[in-house]
Order: sequence, then structure tokens, then C-alpha cells
Amino acid sequence: MISDYICKVSISGFFSIARQPSKVKQAVLRYIRNSILNATDINKVEKGAFWTEITIGPLLLLRGLIAGGVLSFTLRYKR
Repeated sequence: MISDYICKVSISGFFSIARQPSKVKQAVLRYIRNSILNATDINKVEKGAFWTEITIGPLLLLRGLIAGGVLSFTLRYKR
């Protein structure tokens, strides 16, 4: 749900994925949601126009938190 919200609405002060074309949003959604990606999915994001110096950090952070399971682990097991 978090990754859907980020791609549909965006996050204030973050990066504006909400204004991107649908294909870019879907590629970014798969990138931050799936821990295992094929080369095509990786290239769509990392070789695309959305991959800039401004968006690299937040995208990798979101990928680690969501696809890497850090957020899930923290919310589920740490109190």
C-alpha cells in the first residue's frame, strides 16, 4: 500500500513520481516493490529519464525499505 501511494500521490518534499507517465510509474513501482528484478525492469528505471542525481537517493532508499524488507521487519518485529 505504501509503494502504491508513493507512485500515485507522491510524497511532499520528495520526488514527483505522480507527474510521470504511466509506464514510468509502473516501472518505478516494480523497482521499489520487488526484491528480485530482471534486467529489463532495472534498465527501465536506471537508464530512463527519471533516474537523475535528485531521484537516485530516494529511489534506492525506498527500494531498500520496501523491497529489501527493512520497513516490514521494523514494523512487524521491533517494538
